[in-house]
Amino acid sequence: MKKRLSIVLAFTLLLTSMLSGAAVAAPKKTDATFNLALQALMGKDNTELTMQVYSNTGDYMPPQELKKVELEVYDTITGKKVIDKKFKNVSNYPNIAALTLNNIKRHQVVNTKITFKHDELKGEQTLTGETQVLLRPDLVLDDLQAPSHIAPNEQFIVTADLKELNGDLGDAARVDVVFDGVVLGTLNEVYAAKGGVTPIAIPVSLKYPGTYPMQLKIIKTGIPQYDTSNDVLDFTVTVEEKQQTNPLTDYSVQYDYSPSYAQHLREWVNGSLFYAYDYEPASFESFSMNAQVPGDMLNGGSMTVSLQGAGGGSYSFTVPVLTAKEEASMYNPFNYEDRNSGLMVTVYPNPGGPDVVSLTKNAGFYEQSYFTEGTWQQLSYAEGEFALNEKDSVAFTISITNNTGETFSLSDVISLDYSPTQYDDTWNYQSNTTHSWGFMDKYAGFVSSYVNW
Repeated sequence: MKKRLSIVLAFTLLLTSMLSGAAVAAPKKTDATFNLALQALMGKDNTELTMQVYSNTGDYMPPQELKKVELEVYDTITGKKVIDKKFKNVSNYPNIAALTLNNIKRHQVVNTKITFKHDELKGEQTLTGETQVLLRPDLVLDDLQAPSHIAPNEQFIVTADLKELNGDLGDAARVDVVFDGVVLGTLNEVYAAKGGVTPIAIPVSLKYPGTYPMQLKIIKTGIPQYDTSNDVLDFTVTVEEKQQTNPLTDYSVQYDYSPSYAQHLREWVNGSLFYAYDYEPASFESFSMNAQVPGDMLNGGSMTVSLQGAGGGSYSFTVPVLTAKEEASMYNPFNYEDRNSGLMVTVYPNPGGPDVVSLTKNAGFYEQSYFTEGTWQQLSYAEGEFALNEKDSVAFTISITNNTGETFSLSDVISLDYSPTQYDDTWNYQSNTTHSWGFMDKYAGFVSSYVNW
């Protein structure tokens, strides 16, 4: 009997854990033998009320049947009772009872009273509880990104956003990349908060040349969804033999990450505060490359970068074709900048090549307070998207094609060193005093073809 009770208790605790993520009404603290947990989730057609009875001590099995269930539903705004129903002999197998309700509205309050008998206790047991009607979560996939052309056995990353649309409950999902019924890549337990967005990235490779109509699919969720018709995105990848790529031989590549840093400054003139600032909290990330690329880059060249952190993070991006006026592209540096993504590219043209290409992918954030002209002011700054937040090592693949179609590639791993810094300095000059202090946590590393780098 004890073994059976322990199995039932384990099942009950697991079910309680699953339901807790779905906004189950928490039971009030009680000295009673049993407690009642409630959940009311609304779908497109009806609302399901689930009732879980569990022993406070784990000494008693849940009842197999609820003798009576009394429901009262109240309007959210007016508080008026709109539904009053009674049910008899409701099955509680396996250890959870469910009722299907109609004509229920979102956010209405359901008061529940249940009565049951238990073989090991005298008399009837009565429990009450209250919960609010919530929409079932609705997960969708959006903003799918995948390369249209790859080489055989070349790994590529399928990225997308997992969104929750209804705004009442978050949920976790399994997402698969599928071709012709075969799962090529999967990601388990991806959680999207209520009304939230979670980026996902799934690595995939295809062995043979051909055209592959594929799908990114939500396969499984923790809670039955409000709508499953929006769980699939279609895309196509063509696998074809590519021209042989040449290695880049003159390059330097660097990665820096600071999860936190702070900068402070105070400047006094004749004993009065003249200028001051505080940068805190703050953080940044940077991936940069400098390389000599044979041939000419402008007006037709392209670049792609794929990053993979040892901690599991991955990020890929493509540099748009850099188009310059013909007369400007001969000798003057060409600059491209996208502050939203934190991407900056400079090409130093050399007619006939090699062109020198400088690429930086930044992400940064800080909150600043600064004192000027006698007043304190505040601002926040954010640039780019944090890609890896890596502290150990970063593997990268860079592919650069010049404007005549020659492709050059570079793959390597950057090992990162931790180098924290702290400083606290004061300068005095005549009637001026300046005090600067702060700290920086930093993980950084580089690889280079230059011997004396």
